[in-house]
Amino acid sequence: MSAAWMNLQALKNQISKLNSAEADLLDKSLALVNESCNEVRQVSHNMMPNALLLKGLVKAVQEFIGQINQRNIKINLTTEGLSDNLPSHIETVLYRVIQESVNNVIKHSKASKLDISIIKSLDGIDVMIEDNGIGFNLKNANKTNGIGLSNIKSRIQYLEGTVEWNTSEKNGTLVAIFIPLTKRISPNL
Repeated sequence: MSAAWMNLQALKNQISKLNSAEADLLDKSLALVNESCNEVRQVSHNMMPNALLLKGLVKAVQEFIGQINQRNIKINLTTEGLSDNLPSHIETVLYRVIQESVNNVIKHSKASKLDISIIKSLDGIDVMIEDNGIGFNLKNANKTNGIGLSNIKSRIQYLEGTVEWNTSEKNGTLVAIFIPLTKRISPNL
């Protein structure tokens, strides 16, 4: 897109005899391409926040929570054993899963409280995301528009982890995730 913008800008600079309608059209095209470049840049930053790259998972989650402007929900984050950064692919997946889960809580749960814990042990990483909202019917969610849930499940399975939802209508939701950090040795080797 940057190349398209530069080509349009070069064309504008080379063509000196444009009538006002043509000049206006070219200016609008330049503005649209520039706006598209800015939007792509923003999407790119949202996909991989700088905090995740520079400071690790905990800081990135803290910044994400800090950006949420929800006065009607209190979000608590507890971490343990995460003084060192995890492998980047694990941090990226966990960040995305936490982000998706928090967004689901905000959109659907009507919760007033959300607790997130990320605990690293020798065996792996436990992530718990629990709200006091209205809960949901897990079977119905998987049948209808459970794209977010299946996305979370596939991301966790990619890391050979497990994810479980403990929820029922009117009883809030608990998302329990475990990511193993020890190498699994296949008995067939």
